[in-house]
Amino acid sequence: MRIRLEATWSRGSTVEGSIDTRLCYIKQSESLDLPSKDGYSEEEYKYIKNGVIAYPELYFANLVILGEGDSEEILLPKMIEVLGNKIDTKSISVVPLGGRHVNHFWRLLNQLNIPYITLLDLDRERYLGGWGRIKYVCEELIKLNKITIDQLEKSSEITMIGNFDDMHIWNVENIDEMNKWIGFLEAYDIYFSAPLDIDFLMIKKFKSEYLQILNENEGPQIIGYGKIKDIETEKDKKNKKRLKSKYDKRLSQDVKDTLKDKCTSGSTFTKEEMELMIWYKYFFLTRGKPTTHRVALLNIEDEMLIENMPDIFMKIRRNIESKLC
Repeated sequence: MRIRLEATWSRGSTVEGSIDTRLCYIKQSESLDLPSKDGYSEEEYKYIKNGVIAYPELYFANLVILGEGDSEEILLPKMIEVLGNKIDTKSISVVPLGGRHVNHFWRLLNQLNIPYITLLDLDRERYLGGWGRIKYVCEELIKLNKITIDQLEKSSEITMIGNFDDMHIWNVENIDEMNKWIGFLEAYDIYFSAPLDIDFLMIKKFKSEYLQILNENEGPQIIGYGKIKDIETEKDKKNKKRLKSKYDKRLSQDVKDTLKDKCTSGSTFTKEEMELMIWYKYFFLTRGKPTTHRVALLNIEDEMLIENMPDIFMKIRRNIESKLC
């Protein structure tokens, strides 16, 4: 038996908002493991239930992208759109999860027979990030019988550099091995915004365009010395030397604030990446992420966006094409 479901909802994904209507047919051959209080903690139940209520369109999507938050909801549709016209972005639902309870949504989408892609923050050098995040994903895949510990240990694509149970404390500086695991998980439709998150990827690729959204009175400063923007472009070497200790102190603090952990040094990041953390903190930890991205995108022509597109978006788009086209 097939049940005809029709739903109309309003989504505020654009400034104007939009109204969309979808049709979906669900075979009544097996029961769906929809969120219920049985089998879930109170926190999990509320989180999943609220997610389904907030994004009912996931039931009617041709493909779902599970992301971390508001930034993915804004950036992913834009990136997919500018890379070509083969994909109907309206048939794709981007659902922000905050990286939590992702396995329950995987289970739900599996039962609905809706293809999905997951994009998570790697959060290298952040608490539970890096190897901790990779371990979490592997554990969830194991729970869903997508893979086994034995398969992980025998895979020629990755290396167990320690006990799996201790993966979260593997050496974070072993970036080459970490990248192999990241590549390995892409075969399971799981991607990571590396080295931190999607916001860091954007400021790294389009720093000047993000700086253009600032007015004369905005931007990070060193009290008594001026704006970071001016200090970074200062040509007077004597003045730069005088500022170095103040700048280094500011940089050290902003790196710690960005990584959200007083115990990390940022040693796995390049000098340029650490300097970007001053701007990351300003734009994404002290201002609203959605507004910042929307305004910055107005400064980025489609051609520039395509030319400097972070690789992760290209990979995701190719995967979407393979599933929908």
